[in-house]
Amino acid sequence: LKVAYVGEQGEELTRMMLEHASLEFSNFDPTLGIAGGMAELRECSRLLKRRYYLMNKVKDAERIGIVVATTSVHGYFDMVRRLKRVVSDSGRRPYTFYVGKVNPAKLANFPEIEAFVLVASPEDTVSHDPSEYYRPLVTPFELEAALV
Repeated sequence: LKVAYVGEQGEELTRMMLEHASLEFSNFDPTLGIAGGMAELRECSRLLKRRYYLMNKVKDAERIGIVVATTSVHGYFDMVRRLKRVVSDSGRRPYTFYVGKVNPAKLANFPEIEAFVLVASPEDTVSHDPSEYYRPLVTPFELEAALV
């Protein structure tokens, strides 16, 4: 299957390409009047490699922080409970933090935590650049893939 994306190359296109990696993407940017997609493909490849690296760092972590950045998303409490169980069942210690808006400075206040998992809306989860954080910051899916 092929997907034709009409719009500017950016975060939304990257998120779609990561979520639907089995599909072939091409895009047309009406503001520039050009078709393309190779820059986004290279960016996705780089992001996937970075995410895989972070998942491997989570495997080595003994203390994992569950960062809840929203309480308005339906089912967040069930997700937190599930993540605590996954972390505990893997022989690690979970710590839960409720924060309003996540930023590197807030998480740097907990140097004893070796990795963080972010419970937030899908848009917020993808919008954070993990390279800005002192410790690995992963999604719930990545945590489960790393520990189960």
